Amino acid sequence: MFVRKNYPGKGISKQILSKKEEWVRLLNLREPVLETGNKQAEAIGFYEKYGFTRTQNYGPYIGGENSICIIK
Repeated sequence: MFVRKNYPGKGISKQILSKKEEWVRLLNLREPVLETGNKQAEAIGFYEKYGFTRTQNYGPYIGGENSICIIK
């Protein structure tokens, strides 16, 4: 996910993340797991700010040197 640079500080990223977490609940899934790139410091910081922590890479990201998987 990304928000265009001309929309900073409007809470759009948080709204998107909240909607994803709502889908997890509606689908009766255990927890949200997301993937981002290891050079995406802003994204990693954003997810950590909202309670996500790093976890082992899953599925297509196993062995991916540039992938970081996070879980809540």
